[in-house]
Formats: sequence, structure tokens, C-alpha cells
Amino acid sequence: MAQDYIKFTEDGYPYNGMCPPDFNKLVNPSKGYEGYESYNRGVLFYDFAVQNYDLQFSYKGKMYYFKVGKDYVALSDETFTENLQTFDNAMDAILNFEIDGEKLIDIVDYLEDVEPV
Repeated sequence: MAQDYIKFTEDGYPYNGMCPPDFNKLVNPSKGYEGYESYNRGVLFYDFAVQNYDLQFSYKGKMYYFKVGKDYVALSDETFTENLQTFDNAMDAILNFEIDGEKLIDIVDYLEDVEPV
């Protein structure tokens, strides 16, 4: 899985080079977002895209599930057994997956029930 967007700080801490965090807030336990201004952004840009956690969220009342495989990321069914749409990696999914004509990256702040799995 090509993840050339994953970069490392001088201390070896991985981060998302395409959607970087605020390094002044990195690893701030009181915030819990890994340097991002919202929980949703922290989960998508760090947990999903950097740490390779599976992802689930709802948007306008519908649940969505993403499974991270060895060489791909897939929009999946709720049991994570059927791949409905595949992407090269998590950032490819974030940048290109659309719901009702809106890209995931553009609606990240409006997602509900966002959880790394």
C-alpha cells in the first residue's frame, strides 16, 4: 500500500504530510486529536490514514465502513467482509470517495459517529 504521504518528525513521530496536524498541539492528551482541530479530522487524517485503523462513520443517517487491507483500502459492508469500492490507500479514499457528489475530505467536519475500529 503506497503511503508516501506519511512523513516523520525529527523525533520519528509519524504524521500525515498531505493533511498535517498543528505540531504545537501534537500528542496533547487533553485534546485527544493528535494535533488536529477536531476529533473527526484526527480520526480520518491520523488514525485512519497514518495508523491504518479501520474506520466507521455516519453521514445523513447512513453508516459507512472502511477496511484497511495490506495493499488497499475498501469501502466495506458493516461486517467488513465485502469490498464495495477499493482505493490505493486511506488518503486516496479520503480524497476521492464521494457521498451524494461530495468528497469525503470536503465533508469531514459534518460526519457523525466517527470511530476508528
